[in-house]
Amino acid sequence: MSEPATDQRMTARYVRLSVFHNLTGIKPNAVHQRIHRGVWLEGFEFVRDPLGQIQMSMEGYYRWVEGRPRVALNPTGTGSR
Repeated sequence: MSEPATDQRMTARYVRLSVFHNLTGIKPNAVHQRIHRGVWLEGFEFVRDPLGQIQMSMEGYYRWVEGRPRVALNPTGTGSR
């Protein structure tokens, strides 16, 4: 007898803006505007990778969409820098 099929998809914790656009329909320019206006905060909805590039937190985005309270993405509550 074979094993039952399981969902083997991997969910990314952080995604680049191009992938975020493909997943949500939100264009990179709109992401930058929301960051500039303070709608999305570093350490909550996004982080910066070691090269300084924005990486969107899918969990942070889902919390924002659902209107749930913000939760820091790492213990210090700041970005990765």
